This record gives sequence, C-alpha cells and structure tokens, in this order.
Amino acid sequence: MSFLSSTVVNPISPSQISIVGVSKLWSLVGGVADVALLASVAGILLSAALMAIGHHSGNGQTADKGRKGLLSAIVATIIIGGAAAIINFGFNVGSGF
Repeated sequence: MSFLSSTVVNPISPSQISIVGVSKLWSLVGGVADVALLASVAGILLSAALMAIGHHSGNGQTADKGRKGLLSAIVATIIIGGAAAIINFGFNVGSGF
C-alpha cells in the first residue's frame, strides 16, 4: 500500500508543437464547429417556422414537432458552443488524480 501512496504521477499537458499538422487539425475542428452552428441556427429557424405554421393552422401535432425541433436545436447550439469548456473541465478533473 505504501508503494501506491509514494508513486508520483507526471501530469500530461497537451502540446500543440509536438505533432505535425496540429494547426491544420485545429482549423478543421473550427470549420466543423462553424458548420454545426450554422446547421443549428437553420434548425432553430425552421423549427420556429414549423411551430408557427402548426399553431396558426390548428394542427397541434405539427406545432409540437416544431417545439421539439426548436428545443433540440437550442440544446445542440449550447453543446456546440460549450464543447471546449466541457472538454477542458473533463481534462482538469482527470488531471487532478
């Protein structure tokens, strides 16, 4: 048991210099995030339009589908926007051990 308590764990810190092409990967990830945000904005607009059409035509099922789509698009936007913070949080929690 004393072996485990005396073991020193070297923390891992991410380095962008050590791997060739990391800057291009960051550009790719940023581009994917941009496309995902555009898709979620389009989802918000289309779902809001579907909800309004369903409401004004008296079709409750269409309005409910619009509400579900609107909620899904908003949650997707929050997750996409907060992805870096979520990953940093997980990394910081994991590196505390």
